[in-house]
Amino acid sequence: MKITSYFLWLEIISEKFVDIFCKLQEYLRENNIENILEFQNILSLHITLYYLWENIPENFIFPKSIFQNIELISFDYFKKGNREFICYGTIKNIEILKSIFENLHSLYQEIRIFENNLDYVPHITFFKIKNFLEFQNHQKNIEKILQEELWKIIWNITTKNIFLYKVNSEFSPELQIKINE
Repeated sequence: MKITSYFLWLEIISEKFVDIFCKLQEYLRENNIENILEFQNILSLHITLYYLWENIPENFIFPKSIFQNIELISFDYFKKGNREFICYGTIKNIEILKSIFENLHSLYQEIRIFENNLDYVPHITFFKIKNFLEFQNHQKNIEKILQEELWKIIWNITTKNIFLYKVNSEFSPELQIKINE
């Protein structure tokens, strides 16, 4: 497999998210608009901690998992220009996650990865918007489903461990393969 990058992520136990993903996909199917969104693979829900370039540094130190639970607050969007591009779950207790990112960034200073140069926003990606104009026509209904379903699981999301993944971003959705257990 061609590797375009690596990343560390905090794995999320995805069972609580199944209803959200199913109800959103049912809505898309009922309205014949399945192609407007690209969902994150529900089996690999995660919070990205840090990106590494095409090689793992020789001095790489694997961070230990320190979480039992995190609090999911709501949802928001990353934007490209003034258009919503990625919908994600927002997290309440982000200080520890930001600290991990800052420690990893000071160790590895991986600036070739665009995302490492942005303000770090700990989040759980739900979907990418593939057709913005069509999304706008259904945005209120999609957000209503998100709001109703997120409220059922909003307080306590159990995490698993920190894992290192190799990635090929040339595919859509990108290929993500766990390389440590």
